[in-house]
Amino acid sequence: MKENSKKISPFQKKTVAKYIFVYTLIFYPLFLWFVFRVCLSASTVALAFQTVVDGELQFCGLKNFVAAIKNITADPLMNFSFVNSMIKFWGSIVISMPLYMLVAYYVYKKAFAAKVLQFIIMSPMIISGMLIVLLFKRFCEDIVPMFLPNLTEGLLEGRSSFFTTWFYTIWISFATNILVYPNAMNAIDPELVESAKLDGANALQEFWHVLLPGIYPTLSTFVITGFTSLFTDQGPLLTFFMYSAPAESFNMGYYIFTQVMDPNAGTAQYAYTSSISIMIALVTTPIVMLVKNLMENYGPTEEDKGTRKFRWMGKQYEHAEN
Repeated sequence: MKENSKKISPFQKKTVAKYIFVYTLIFYPLFLWFVFRVCLSASTVALAFQTVVDGELQFCGLKNFVAAIKNITADPLMNFSFVNSMIKFWGSIVISMPLYMLVAYYVYKKAFAAKVLQFIIMSPMIISGMLIVLLFKRFCEDIVPMFLPNLTEGLLEGRSSFFTTWFYTIWISFATNILVYPNAMNAIDPELVESAKLDGANALQEFWHVLLPGIYPTLSTFVITGFTSLFTDQGPLLTFFMYSAPAESFNMGYYIFTQVMDPNAGTAQYAYTSSISIMIALVTTPIVMLVKNLMENYGPTEEDKGTRKFRWMGKQYEHAEN
């Protein structure tokens, strides 16, 4: 009796090997995501509703959440942290982001010494971050007092430490933004810019009505990601002060970090911190979704196949493609 054997073609072998390779490749990141995201998130949620009684974890309902809400006003450290996070975030939207875009526009226009300015701004990215911090601290603690001997408070002391570290964040972030924004501007069709110039647009109108709508996807991405880190970003406080930052410089990200890393912290403290993390997630998630929806629906749009049309702040520029 002749046996019927089905031969596997080389093509099928390659297909099987390809799928084995792909599944093996994605298994590791999926495993890490499950362990460090799903499992840890589930543990955080469970811990937030528990407290330690006689050395054992017991369900306590919303006790940790109530304590966290009260401490926003009752605990001076948490109050400083909450207020500083809000100031820093809205300051970055109102001050830092427009400043980044204006400097990026200067570089995009290849104005006088634009390349030199770009090199100076990019220099901190080349040097070790820890070395930059040490040099900046040396400048604040030793150099500045030589020129301003009447300072009653050091730049890294008390309330001044918050504004000093915030200035450092703005300064050091220039390097990233000076790469992203000019590249986004260079991707805009040059003929669209020329069309605006022929319509009599000056430099400010060109920036506001043509370039800003053109880089709007990049801009909206920065704004949305900024909202996601509203209460979790700790800035450079750890690098500057390790665990001993002045209370006036605290933000929510650093506050949570110090609560968890406190050598005297126990399971009850971890449960309290877990409740804060959940509250932050519950507050920021709908805000992020709302901001994303608003920026997508009310930002400048590009319409009509064959015609590039930007509508922004009541002004419309149109360029018919050849």
